[in-house]
Amino acid sequence: MGIFYLVDALTVFTGGLFLVREKLRLAIFLFLMLIITLLPASLTFLTPSAHRSFLSILPVIILAAVGVTSLWKNRWIRMILSGAYVSCFAFFLFSYFILLPKEYASWWDYGEKELMQYLKSEEGNYEKIETCLILPYYFIKI
Repeated sequence: MGIFYLVDALTVFTGGLFLVREKLRLAIFLFLMLIITLLPASLTFLTPSAHRSFLSILPVIILAAVGVTSLWKNRWIRMILSGAYVSCFAFFLFSYFILLPKEYASWWDYGEKELMQYLKSEEGNYEKIETCLILPYYFIKI
């Protein structure tokens, strides 16, 4: 899971196959548009770059929508697709609210403000206070 869900690969592929069989001109246009919009992202050393590849969302969404509508006719596939999207969204919520706070807590500067307030109150008691943390400047000014 990254920029889009894993189930989107199936719907984009199905949409591309459907368009190649039914509407070849539109398929060629969307594939060319996808290649052109991905060029700026591929010509940089920062890969993957979500900002530079942002315009590629349009052909991908169109292909995924065509894929979903072509698969939506079958009842069992509809239930499988719905379950896949619900499970992907549940995994996103789990990652965002449970895994992210544990894995990347250090990025949020949690507790550093309180540490600086304590060090500021103890400033007169010591000649020199050293810390191994790289504290942001705005906490030092408190």
